[in-house]
Amino acid sequence: MLRVIDFLGIGAQKSGTTWLMKNLRSHPGVWTPRLIKELHYFDVLYLGYGRKSQLNRIRRKMETLINKSDWDNALSDEKLAYFRRIYDPDIAFTDEWYEHIFSKKKNSVKGEFTPAYCAIGGRGVAHVRRLMPDVKLIYMVRDPYERAMSSLRMILERGNVRKRTPAELVEQPVFVKKGDYAANIPVWEEAFDPAQIFYIPFGRVKSDPNAVLRDVETYLGLEHYDKYPVVTKKVNATGKKKITIPPEVNERLRLMAEPQYSYLADRFGEAFLGSIR
Repeated sequence: MLRVIDFLGIGAQKSGTTWLMKNLRSHPGVWTPRLIKELHYFDVLYLGYGRKSQLNRIRRKMETLINKSDWDNALSDEKLAYFRRIYDPDIAFTDEWYEHIFSKKKNSVKGEFTPAYCAIGGRGVAHVRRLMPDVKLIYMVRDPYERAMSSLRMILERGNVRKRTPAELVEQPVFVKKGDYAANIPVWEEAFDPAQIFYIPFGRVKSDPNAVLRDVETYLGLEHYDKYPVVTKKVNATGKKKITIPPEVNERLRLMAEPQYSYLADRFGEAFLGSIR
């Protein structure tokens, strides 16, 4: 049983997860894989994310780190072995690999953020539960329509669309799953005690980010810290490129989002619903 993970940021994509991760990384009592923004362990296994492409991404980052060392700042043999094992194809994306990544900094509160985890389904959630039944989960919730629109813009800005049109992209099963709070949240709540899931409405990140960070500190058992680097800054925001979304796609996103509002109101109440934008 894996006991070295203390918290897991499970989503949702484009809901402030990068903002929270970057701030938490600066806390002296927290350790996350700093060179790898998202590990994508469980979504490689349960959402069909490409194992080879994810491993290549990690390998490039690790090799860049290793190659930056010189005679005056050489990595120890222990550190070299640690980094090389992270991109070892023989163990990559196994429980052994996942545990190895978090085998450092034994006295820190450890965790990672991979927003796609929210959509890994029953088998994936059961795997998380089996590995770390006491893990604390963080789920950030954004307005369903605005979240989906931001996600679509991010895909289009990055240009990794494989000749698919916006209309085709929003119908992709993984795209739909990532924003399906009504399907995703019950799966997590069936597997974990509700007290293990900390929900953060996106609007609070905008209106009172310091309070959000204080609440997260309390939830994770961290000491107060007042030197977070990006408290009031947008992180990983979309809209840097001028991209026109066809009206029919815009309408499709609104229709997809509609049932999510009812679910969120029923599950969390109208006050929470009013704070997700």
